[in-house]
Amino acid sequence: MRSTSKAALPGIPLPRWLMNTQSMELNSVDVVVAMALVLRIHGTADAVRQLAHRIRDKVCMEHRPKMRALARMESDDQVVRTALTVVQRATDALGIYPGQPFPVPAIQQERAG
Repeated sequence: MRSTSKAALPGIPLPRWLMNTQSMELNSVDVVVAMALVLRIHGTADAVRQLAHRIRDKVCMEHRPKMRALARMESDDQVVRTALTVVQRATDALGIYPGQPFPVPAIQQERAG
């Protein structure tokens, strides 16, 4: 029986499609980690747009149009919500604090103030 996942990290089985690197330099986990770091460190729509612009040609072919659209998106709120959705779906799928919102200090301070 073939396994449908391969372990990229000890103890964390990942689906094969997540690790498909034939058409890309960055796999999906790399993109999620980069997006999570940008949200966590900068927490701005401009930072997310810059990341999407820099990595748009390094992701798999299926996600390139999405990265280009994210880089061009005008609404700051929509850009941040889209990035948060990407990170939240990945953390839920990988079982990393499932169901808990991804903490973004800059955005939380902005909404509190």
